[in-house]
Amino acid sequence: MYEQEMLAWSKESEQLKSFVKQIQIENQKLKNIISKFETMVREYMHENERLKQENLYQSFQNSSTTNSNDENQDISYLLLKCLTYEVERREQVTEIERNNEKNDHEKQVKSYFDKIRFMLLLFFN
Repeated sequence: MYEQEMLAWSKESEQLKSFVKQIQIENQKLKNIISKFETMVREYMHENERLKQENLYQSFQNSSTTNSNDENQDISYLLLKCLTYEVERREQVTEIERNNEKNDHEKQVKSYFDKIRFMLLLFFN
């Protein structure tokens, strides 16, 4: 009986090690996603600044024609709104994915620890 319990405990221990390794791999994937997202944000900010400068330049160029200036501002504003919306949408999707993965991992770890706790109770009782 003792050998069977030790074998079961050893098997659970190996599963936990495997799970920890899987979590480490998933954490690395998340770090990569975060890095890519940060790069996208920097690119967005750079593009936003470029568009502001371009818009300002166009405003000076077209100061004599109010309609043209208004159209340029409207186009720049709409483009800025679209870019802002896209970044926010991607951020929300990334956050939802991160939370889902974290919750799944936490449930699995809790389940493994509950099994080990139960086995230890059986072993010591």
